[in-house]
Amino acid sequence: QLHRVLLAIHHFEKAVTLDPNFLDAYINLGNVLKEARIFDRAVAAYLRALSLSPNHAVVHGNLACVYYEQGLIDLAIDTYKRAIELQPHFPDAYCNLANALKEKGSVAEAEECYNTALRLCPTHADSLNNLANIKREQGNIEEAVRLYRKALEVFPEFAAAHSNLASVLQQQGKLQEALMHYKEAIRISPTFADAYSNMGNTLKEMQDVQGALQCYTRAIQINPAFADAHSNLASIHKDSGNIPEAIASYRTALKLKPDFPDAYCNLAHCLQIVCDWTDYDERMKKLVTIV
Repeated sequence: QLHRVLLAIHHFEKAVTLDPNFLDAYINLGNVLKEARIFDRAVAAYLRALSLSPNHAVVHGNLACVYYEQGLIDLAIDTYKRAIELQPHFPDAYCNLANALKEKGSVAEAEECYNTALRLCPTHADSLNNLANIKREQGNIEEAVRLYRKALEVFPEFAAAHSNLASVLQQQGKLQEALMHYKEAIRISPTFADAYSNMGNTLKEMQDVQGALQCYTRAIQINPAFADAHSNLASIHKDSGNIPEAIASYRTALKLKPDFPDAYCNLAHCLQIVCDWTDYDERMKKLVTIV
């Protein structure tokens, strides 16, 4: 895969060297670099394409995606807006603009943009899923479930929507159905660490400790820096009376995410169980500030 990408980059770069005004080659070069996450060079390729064709809406949209990935949210927002100005019927650009606005905390504006994308294209799966996330955060669970289900009707292989729906169903206590959707998410995307960790929580709630343990372990294998999974694994060890393992996992979670009240409180409790009074006063002070 990497070899193919590098080969494609090489060929497109050769093409623009031979013909410096070859618009499509710059666009394709930008797209390949974007997929390869070589963002600074992708930006350069897209800007060169725009110098040849300043009103190319799709290039503005792709350039905005790169800015978003680079964390340049304001620049991404402006560039998405330019893409929409040039091509008002551009659901992808509205959806991506909404993602950037939400990242910035402009939730009402983001919601409006998702709705516009859905007016333009009622089967826009990303917009359905992302709008569902907003509804869920607003506490409108029924509407969130409806939108997740609709996204999955449109695109049954949508791993994130399966996982999001599962997590809402879990909240509603529909554990069996939640489990089914987590399994679907993992079938579609076998390295989906979040889905493994959340499936572990569901299995734990169903008293399947062994299953939960396997899920957390798999999540950590996929993403060793996943603090929540380390903390979840620790809680299984703690409940099983395996305190030294629990302490080790809570410490790892806190190393990865120092501001993690749950892990800190549970670690403090474990240390009390094994009568480890090192830095006790310090710990108690921190606990009081957390709680």
